[in-house]
Amino acid sequence: MATGDSQDDVQYVRTLSKQSTAKNVTTEENNNCSEEKDLQTIFENLTTADETEMEEDVSVLLKFRPVDALFSDLTFQLVGSMDADLISLTTYLIESNGGRVVSNGAKYKVTTPVVHAELLPDDPIGQAVVINTFWIEDCIDEDCLVEIEIYHQPIKFQNCQIFAGCVVSFSGIQGRLRDFLQYLVDHLGGKQQQFFSRKMVEAKDVYPSTHLVCPKAEGRKYEKAVKWGVPVVNAEWIIASATSSTRLKETDFGIFRPPGDPAETLSAPTSFSSITFDAPTPVQMGQPTIPVILPVLTDSASEGFLLQTSHGTPPCLPDAVSRISQRPNASQRLNESKRPNASRYSGHSFRIMFSGMSQEDRDSCVQIIEVLGGIAIDGKHYDSTCTHLVVAKLECNDKLMTSIAAGKWIVHPGWIAKSEQTYHFVDERIFEWGNPTSNDSISKEEARISAAAYYWRTIRNRGLSTGPFQGIKAVLYLRKKNDAFQQLIEAGGGEVIAPELALENGKTNLCVLDSREINKIKLRLYVSKGIYCVPPNYLRDLILAKDNKCQWAECVLPEFLPFLDTIPSTHI
Repeated sequence: MATGDSQDDVQYVRTLSKQSTAKNVTTEENNNCSEEKDLQTIFENLTTADETEMEEDVSVLLKFRPVDALFSDLTFQLVGSMDADLISLTTYLIESNGGRVVSNGAKYKVTTPVVHAELLPDDPIGQAVVINTFWIEDCIDEDCLVEIEIYHQPIKFQNCQIFAGCVVSFSGIQGRLRDFLQYLVDHLGGKQQQFFSRKMVEAKDVYPSTHLVCPKAEGRKYEKAVKWGVPVVNAEWIIASATSSTRLKETDFGIFRPPGDPAETLSAPTSFSSITFDAPTPVQMGQPTIPVILPVLTDSASEGFLLQTSHGTPPCLPDAVSRISQRPNASQRLNESKRPNASRYSGHSFRIMFSGMSQEDRDSCVQIIEVLGGIAIDGKHYDSTCTHLVVAKLECNDKLMTSIAAGKWIVHPGWIAKSEQTYHFVDERIFEWGNPTSNDSISKEEARISAAAYYWRTIRNRGLSTGPFQGIKAVLYLRKKNDAFQQLIEAGGGEVIAPELALENGKTNLCVLDSREINKIKLRLYVSKGIYCVPPNYLRDLILAKDNKCQWAECVLPEFLPFLDTIPSTHI
């Protein structure tokens, strides 16, 4: 392929992807917020790629789809290199949402995110819109026909080993764009991993990272990449390389700090030079030499630096958190100050988690907590041993909802700031979300969540209930996050039954089911056992409903509605 053609390809990709990239990136400091958003997404927008043979019940259920379904009056043609299982699944997703799959003359041509050029020839008429399966999933998730972004368009390739030898890690790139980039790397000869590592860690199947993909010159992984000499590139490097079927030079897609940045003490490798995308830079073809830093075994634990990627959108942090992060000597001041005598708030019984806070703010809070004698639990997932969750912004993520269901203290970051000032843990009540003594200026949705947090803490502490899921014995049919949902149900006083025992033990009363996993079960069997099938967001609604129980008939999946007449209506 000529260099001029490659330049055109790169410029075309840059033009298409600038806006998409901007909408899908976040800063590294807020990466730890990101995994916490997963449960909210799953509650409302579960997607699936489980390829199992659909049972006869599915064809019956399709007859009940609404007239104004998502893909009503739209036709789709499946093309390219889709295997039989993917064709079966994609057909089901389209038809269960009102669309029709045809052999020709369709409005949309659907294929995989990457497809060999010979399997997807150009349309001479150009009437069909060519999209990949991600667009189908996103439309279903958003319940509307979403705008076609760069990551919804299939990339035609000729070389399936473009990224051979590359181990790619990501930072600050989220959502469907991240899924798309990972798919490209995996299917074009490379390996993508959630860790950014300097060394081989066989126990965790972690390899030394050869590339870091991120949107900005900031964050811990960026600092380490520069220190270790690992190339740091933007998302366009992957897309442009895939589009041109050649691995392009990293230097043309590098991420650098602005000149004069105070953090420039860690200088970039000399082989990198600053570029601007306002004026296209000529692209040199060929296989670049990748500087790979070999692991150096030392006595320092930091030499094995291993960062796990997290996801999310940075929330607006309260002033209290900002004040904490601006106190670099907070722990030193606390250590040097004379503290009051120990009391209930002396710290020994405090095990504290965080949600919706940047890593910098968490680090500051951890210092204060440890000096006060508490224990900071700085993981991304819920820990049942915690006593408090410090939340900067209320959102329905797994850590927050599980903490609420378990009756934990849900408090503002101001609690940490005030405790720092008084040199001991102060009374939580005036900093508790939802507490009548706390004067909050919050949105309507935040008010619902905070009210539930206060309700379940007080009810459970008084021994009046074991939680919002008391009496529930549920079986789960979810493609992912089964562990998170099981933890949620058990934290709220419920019980999770193994699928193989659900129909036999006579105790199961609930099936939490993603509608796109419906081909895994026979609804009539569940009806005959008195088991109601509800979507995952029923669990969220039950937490937020507090003492107002949710009617079964108002909560079941649409596919379950035809069977309601054959099963008694009841409450949980």
